[in-house]
Amino acid sequence: MARHYYWLKLNDDFFRDSSVKKLRSIAGGDTYTIIYLKLLLLSLPTDGKLYYEGLDEDFASQVALEIDEDVENVKVTLRFLEARRILIQNTDSEFELSTEPEMVGSESESAKRMRKLRQRQLLLSENSGQETSHCDSGVTASDENVTQSKSRDKSKSIELEKELRVREEEKDDKANCKTNVKTLDSANADTHTNDATHKYGEYGWVRLTDEQYRKLLTEYGEAELKRCITYIDESAQSSKNKNGWKDWNLVIRRCHRDRWGLPKGEAKPTRRVANYDYDDDTELPY
Repeated sequence: MARHYYWLKLNDDFFRDSSVKKLRSIAGGDTYTIIYLKLLLLSLPTDGKLYYEGLDEDFASQVALEIDEDVENVKVTLRFLEARRILIQNTDSEFELSTEPEMVGSESESAKRMRKLRQRQLLLSENSGQETSHCDSGVTASDENVTQSKSRDKSKSIELEKELRVREEEKDDKANCKTNVKTLDSANADTHTNDATHKYGEYGWVRLTDEQYRKLLTEYGEAELKRCITYIDESAQSSKNKNGWKDWNLVIRRCHRDRWGLPKGEAKPTRRVANYDYDDDTELPY
């Protein structure tokens, strides 16, 4: 499947913008500015939109967990962005960064290869022009003939190299097209299936990318990660995922943080359930 690359483009006056200057001027402003940049990066694949999936008690807590920042700092940043109309709440679960569209760039993997190919071609062309320009009017007619012959041979070699590279790119593009067709068929069969994820657990409810799994394994260790996956997978199976879990990476992090499934005698962080806005018929995950 062809990959797609995104990047964030900051104008040269980004830190001179009045909103950014005001954010940095308050106590802890540098931290809030970093959080703002993290929010921009987090919303790159979704065209500047952020979604609250109910994985934590509120939107700020979910974002803090996802970008690894203190929840109180995140709340301050969100309030500031909302006051400046930089962050707009479209619905109860959808938020949008109004500055995002003009700051986003993207390209496909094949476009990236073609861009690099054109850069190499331009560099080869410039080098070829420099070498031929070194021949001055003081050389003899015989030397000029020899130089011109070498230049023609080098030009032919460059053209041949270009043609071979273009053919290689065309082959890659055709292969990517075939892969995209297969992926589209799979997506139509199940719109919730992500080819980049793999199933974990006995019942296969938990889905993680290789990168997410490696990061969780590094942070929690094999035993704790296996325990969380098993508990979440069995909980989803027994309730047919009544809680509507979608972002399994965040669910695992919350399971570890709140010590789901562990005996009450074991130490766990203090949390005030009374402040949570659960419906009367909502089942707690532990």
